[in-house]
Amino acid sequence: MTMFLAALAFSLVWGGVLRVGAVALTKAAPSLRVSPSFHLALIVSLVVPVILMLAGIRLGLPVLPALQPLSGLSALQGGIALHAPAEMQAGLAHPRPSFRWQTLCAGIAITLYVFGAAVHLLRLSRTWQRLSAIAANATPDPALPRSAWPVGITHTPIPAFVIAGWRRSIVLPQALVLTSSPQQLAMIVAHEEAHLKARDPEVAAALSLIVAIFWFNPFARALAGRWRLAAELRADAAALDKAPKEMRRAYARILLSALRIPTDRVMPCPPATFSTLQFRTEKMRMTNILEGRFPARKSRFSFAFAAAFSLALTGVGASLATSSLAGPGAVDIVKGRLAVSFGVIRKDGTFHKGVDIAAPIGTPIFTPEDMIVVEASDLFRGEPRYGKGVELRSVDGTRRALFTHVDSYSVNPGDRLKKGEAFATVGKSGSTQRHAHLHLEAFENRRRVDPVSLWPQLRN
Repeated sequence: MTMFLAALAFSLVWGGVLRVGAVALTKAAPSLRVSPSFHLALIVSLVVPVILMLAGIRLGLPVLPALQPLSGLSALQGGIALHAPAEMQAGLAHPRPSFRWQTLCAGIAITLYVFGAAVHLLRLSRTWQRLSAIAANATPDPALPRSAWPVGITHTPIPAFVIAGWRRSIVLPQALVLTSSPQQLAMIVAHEEAHLKARDPEVAAALSLIVAIFWFNPFARALAGRWRLAAELRADAAALDKAPKEMRRAYARILLSALRIPTDRVMPCPPATFSTLQFRTEKMRMTNILEGRFPARKSRFSFAFAAAFSLALTGVGASLATSSLAGPGAVDIVKGRLAVSFGVIRKDGTFHKGVDIAAPIGTPIFTPEDMIVVEASDLFRGEPRYGKGVELRSVDGTRRALFTHVDSYSVNPGDRLKKGEAFATVGKSGSTQRHAHLHLEAFENRRRVDPVSLWPQLRN
């Protein structure tokens, strides 16, 4: 739950950063403003880090311990340690109510998100179904301009559009056909053909899905809108390639006529269309059309730049997302060196169940988060090989940490420790130990995990 909320919050922050960066770049290089590849790169750079952040739950990447108390209360009731004394179990079964408001707030936030996403996805699904039905029922007309794709007429008041999928086609509203000359219709069809050649309908469908999922993020919607404008300008340029001034004026007149046609708004997230029904967008298109200012043709260099730009931004975003998972104010559990990692196969063929942090004897050990002491003994788990050890459990009951081979400890079972509180020191206790180090094992939801995945600061 907390990872999900953290990913949503990160998408807002990272989306704002991308938006500010896009504004700065387009001011420095105005040609980027009308580059679909540039805006698509920004959208990819927004979405991929969030996906990687969410994948961290399943792939064992760092999680967000600073927010873990938001976990559900059910985990708190069902995660009693196997080795906890009876009085400790009773204490954990009735946790402090101070954390319930956090659980409630997290539940409300996720409920609102799911409800909003469901509404937007339902609207989008209905839109796609409606557009598919309109395209399927569109009737061909021999008088229409010839095209490599099927061209049909619909009686539904809707902007001219192209449909994606296996049956790619161009659909023109009857009102637009009746008010346009053959030359103007040819330019409209050329405009829609440019969308089909550039695979704009498929990209628009993907962006509509992204906007529906990120419905709470105004930056995602703004970036998608900028891509749509750039795609329309590119299609205008293709339709008016080397066109004289009079032809550009005729094209502008038909665009203005399309805006005046009463429209059935069945497209909350429109596909590639001839008119977008947005005044500012159409005003910019009209200005470019009349003045003959169109974006340069796409080239291998522009694609290479967009790909490299997207990879760079995605890398930065993924790095920020991963590093932010450690949570604000992450505490150094122990100052030392990661000597042996989790999962290493020893010479005797056994599996290393935790991590070893090499540090001088007496180095203090701190709690990574608010935790409860489950066990603290000189013969940890009754095993001489462990020596002295302490077991801590997170307040919400989802995580356990075993600290062994310690030199000393200052806690007792049942003690509640605050984040960053010292409770033990590094040692070399245990029947098989030669060098001073801390052996740390971790469990999440009763499953053994790499401690570094829970507390990334251990990498240092």
